[in-house]
Amino acid sequence: MYSWRAAGFCVAAAALMRFAPAVAASPVAGGSAAQAVRFLDVPYVPQSGVLCGGAALAMVLRYWGKAGVLAEDFAALAEPGQGGLLPAALVKAVEDAGWTALPLAGTQAGIAEHLARGRPIIALLRAGAGSYHYVVLVAWTGGWVVVHDPVVGPFRALRDAEFAAAWSGSGNWALLILPPQTSGEQAASEPPAAVLPAFAAPGGCDSLLAAGVQLARQGDVAGAEHEFLAARALCPGSSAPLRELAGLCFLADDWSGASRLAQCALVLDASDAHARRLLAGSRFLLGDVEGALRAWNHLSEPRIDLARIDGLERTRYAVVAVQLELPPGRLLTPAAYRRAGRRLQELPAQSDLRLSLDPLPGGITQPNVTVLERPLVFGGRWDVASAGLDAVLRQGIDVAVASPLGHGELWSAGWDWWRERPRLCLSLTVPAVGGRPGIWCVEGSWERQTYASALVSSASGTVREERRRTGLSFADWVGPDLRLEIGAALDEWDGRGTHASLAGSAETRWAGDRLALTAALARWAKPGSGSPFGTGSLLLRWWSRGAGEDAAWRGCLGISRATADAPPALWSGAGTGYGRAPLLRAHPLLDGGVVRGPVFGRALAHATIERQARLWRPGLVLLGGAVFVDAAKPWETGRAGRAAWQVDVGAGLRVKVPGRRGQLRIDAARGFTDGNSAVSAGWLYP
Repeated sequence: MYSWRAAGFCVAAAALMRFAPAVAASPVAGGSAAQAVRFLDVPYVPQSGVLCGGAALAMVLRYWGKAGVLAEDFAALAEPGQGGLLPAALVKAVEDAGWTALPLAGTQAGIAEHLARGRPIIALLRAGAGSYHYVVLVAWTGGWVVVHDPVVGPFRALRDAEFAAAWSGSGNWALLILPPQTSGEQAASEPPAAVLPAFAAPGGCDSLLAAGVQLARQGDVAGAEHEFLAARALCPGSSAPLRELAGLCFLADDWSGASRLAQCALVLDASDAHARRLLAGSRFLLGDVEGALRAWNHLSEPRIDLARIDGLERTRYAVVAVQLELPPGRLLTPAAYRRAGRRLQELPAQSDLRLSLDPLPGGITQPNVTVLERPLVFGGRWDVASAGLDAVLRQGIDVAVASPLGHGELWSAGWDWWRERPRLCLSLTVPAVGGRPGIWCVEGSWERQTYASALVSSASGTVREERRRTGLSFADWVGPDLRLEIGAALDEWDGRGTHASLAGSAETRWAGDRLALTAALARWAKPGSGSPFGTGSLLLRWWSRGAGEDAAWRGCLGISRATADAPPALWSGAGTGYGRAPLLRAHPLLDGGVVRGPVFGRALAHATIERQARLWRPGLVLLGGAVFVDAAKPWETGRAGRAAWQVDVGAGLRVKVPGRRGQLRIDAARGFTDGNSAVSAGWLYP
């Protein structure tokens, strides 16, 4: 019996095949050298264990069109005690698969000739005494050899002499792999024969659907739509007419219409796989990646292929892959995709990045990561100008060295030279330690803070407090919308001795990253004696668009408290962004480096709301304007009487410069409560 589930899905299937990306024209095994390729686009495959040979072989096989190959597929060929795959085993694996393997006594001219023909070459390099390493050559030109290194990453450049020295250790062994002349595998861009079924004998809705599909094949879209609408009227309980109408919308690039009709079809028949794929494809093309994944997941798709990671210069591929945590073969869910993006954003050595998906035939998908690494120290005049501006604004400078060892780490040093508020700090932030995602940070610092005595005691004059700190922390997104951070430290205050501390914080996101709530707790105790003390805080942030975007509206609401015995270094305050983070821009907290502001105490409530507007983009710089309202109130200030709420209103300029997170702000504000006014500058971060 002809079922409605199978009926009339030719148009839907054709739409889906249009959505599937066409396979790039395969390199021609006998291509002309005149068709030179400067860099061959060989898919990169990392090695696991000692399988650099398996990884190199998988790269070349994928280049020639064999999908889903991994280094682990060749683990059985590894020779015990040999530290990997022998060249003979590599050749045999290729020949057993029916492909051509041609070992070469390579020369630069010969290798360059093959690369110009679009043929990647596997080369064996001497890595040390008795150890060898396979790489894949993708270019050799201008005194440089560009290789995919299974350990380090793709597109690594070596000088001619450096490569030749390592290559000569294997006798210049190289391997050319060519695919069979005729492949039995069907091209991914061709719809399988089952997609175009023969229709049952005409009758009722079947005949209308068959006629509509035939008209669609002939290019008569209006006629096809008429037949599908007639079938819809005749059989309102069937999903097939709606699905075929969705297919017509998809072919016409009306993805919103296709999505709406596919959802209606699924209401009638939730098991309609073609309607589900149309819904997923439409959502994907509308930019709703997570919505597309939710639809695909009903079909147990898509499965993850190897991630492609571009843009790395110093950081190793494996570091980003571990932080991404999207291993091949796993079902890609919206939660896993969102968490991967959040984890990547925290890579210390990255300046910017983009995570996207490339749907492939067969229900698989390739995650694509494009990374813009931070410069090693300074990347150009904008970085130097930004550092100089920092030095002027806050009388301090921070210098960071990004990934000098290739582990994606960030080495940082900072110095503030305020006379009453000097500070020195060193830190090392490292991702993916031990092959597990997450960010580790070790830090050491020394600082001295000076307070007006009236703020912390009944005495006159000023009070100085020195603090030395050594700490270790770990942070990770344990869920798609939940970030946890834990830390331990030793703090030494003059006159208080050394205290050990434990701290933790949790951040959760909602509403498409428009809301973020952060809760933090810390506790200090002196080993053997002394009263413990602690701090706690809650901070709610809001953006009119997602966090980190150029939101028109943004705001925050927070409360914090330190216990009775906590030193002033742990008290809260509000001002122009120096000394403490909360903003109250008409009431500077610091006066010559001394904390004298009226809003300072063991407890603090604060709020800010700001409206921004873009004004002008001269070149790479983006200029904007802003109006804002700040409010704050302290408790337990040490002063007699109750402190009042302070409410400040103002306007300012916003400057976004390339290569720098956040925005430079220049603000003028006036106190609504007491009439105080101030001009300030600093940085705003998402």
